[in-house]
Amino acid sequence: MRRFTPKPPRAYGQSLLEFALILPILLLITYGIIEFGRAMFVYTAANTAVREASRYAAAAGNNDEGIPYYQDCKGIRETAQHFAFFARVQDIKIEYDKGSPDSTFAECPPDTDRSNVVLEAGDRVHVTLTVAYKPLFLFNTNRVDFTFDSAHTVVKNVVLNTTGSGGSTTGGGSTPPPPTPTPAPTPTPTPCIGFFCW
Repeated sequence: MRRFTPKPPRAYGQSLLEFALILPILLLITYGIIEFGRAMFVYTAANTAVREASRYAAAAGNNDEGIPYYQDCKGIRETAQHFAFFARVQDIKIEYDKGSPDSTFAECPPDTDRSNVVLEAGDRVHVTLTVAYKPLFLFNTNRVDFTFDSAHTVVKNVVLNTTGSGGSTTGGGSTPPPPTPTPAPTPTPTPCIGFFCW
C-alpha cells in the first residue's frame, strides 16, 4: 500500500532544491569539457599546420610553376592555413637559417608570393605560426595567442648510388647491366598412393 501512496508536497520541494543546487556544478563541468576539447583541437590543428608547412618548404624539386618549394612563400602559407582551418591564424612567418634560429639570414616578406633566396646544402626553412584562442562563453576574457614553430633542412640535390658498393654515379657514366636471373631448381615430385606419401 505504501507504493501507491502519493508523496507529500514536501518531498517534491526537496528534490527541486537539490536539483537547483547541483545544476550549476553540472553546467560548469560540461562547459569545462567542451572548452578543453576545443582548446586541444586548436592546439593540434595549429601544430600539424606548422609541421606540414615546413615539410612542404623542405621538399626536393619544384612546384607546378617551376618554383623551388622553399621559394614558394604563397604555397607555404596556403599549406599552413589549409591544415589550421579551425584555428584563427594571426601570422605566418617564413625564415631561412643555417641550422639554428640565431643564424637567420633571409625572410619571406608577408606581401610576397615568392622569395629569391638561394639555399645551400644544410640550410633550413623555419616556419612560425601564431594562432588566437578565446573561450566561447566567457566574454570578458582577453584573447590568448599561441605560437608554434617547425624547421626542416631543405633537400636540393639527391645523389643516387647506381654502381653498387663501389661508388656513386651522378651522371655521364654508363649504367651497369642488370643482373642475370638465376633459374630456380625444379622440385622433385614425391610418390604418393592415395593419402600416403613417402
